[in-house]
Amino acid sequence: MKILDFLCSDAVTAELKASSKKELIEEMVTMMVEAGAFEKKHKAKIIDVLMAREALGPTAIGQGIAAPDRVVIMGGSYGGYAALAGLAFTPQLYTAGIDLCGPSNLLTFLRNIGGSLTPQGARWVDAVGNYQTDEEFLRAHSPLFHAEQIRVPLLIGQGVNDPRVPQSESDQIVQALRQTGKPVQYFTYAGEGHMLSHKENRLHFFAQAEAFLAKYLNGRCEPVTPITGHTATEQ
Repeated sequence: MKILDFLCSDAVTAELKASSKKELIEEMVTMMVEAGAFEKKHKAKIIDVLMAREALGPTAIGQGIAAPDRVVIMGGSYGGYAALAGLAFTPQLYTAGIDLCGPSNLLTFLRNIGGSLTPQGARWVDAVGNYQTDEEFLRAHSPLFHAEQIRVPLLIGQGVNDPRVPQSESDQIVQALRQTGKPVQYFTYAGEGHMLSHKENRLHFFAQAEAFLAKYLNGRCEPVTPITGHTATEQ
């Protein structure tokens, strides 16, 4: 069974609503490690994050710890996909979103990494799907094809030379959102690959993220000052 299919299944949804969640989360993460979705060394950290999400999400809102109109989803790489998917598939939960080099179209993402023709591509085929035979499934789980459901502001950052998640993944979702008049702020970073490896670019993107959050959550931030050496271009 494909990992993404498993994670989105009714059975998993029902289990997550039950009281015993830790065992199921551990099982899901173990399956993803075995499929090569991420390295084994990150397993414990991902389990902790998922457990925190389950504990703090509805509970925090229900107890008044978090305001339901100030919840933001943010992530990079797979986390960027998760941010886009959260905005597209559960738009009622979020006030804004931030995505750093997340794939928006699973069909083009899998095609660009070589499908099953490369070791990396083969691992992703096992974990996510085959763009040649699972088109309907992959379209259904691609935020790009549900962009009309995204209704809150979005900030996106992308490395121009990203070999894992090409710039076209961010370009596609930005174009789709702008065609429907949705607010999206988009920065590309010359000389960057997957994620942001240069300190100046990380400082730039997170300064933009802080300003973005302050604007849409009615909060505060330190004024953005010039950062020497960054390679960002606002698109």
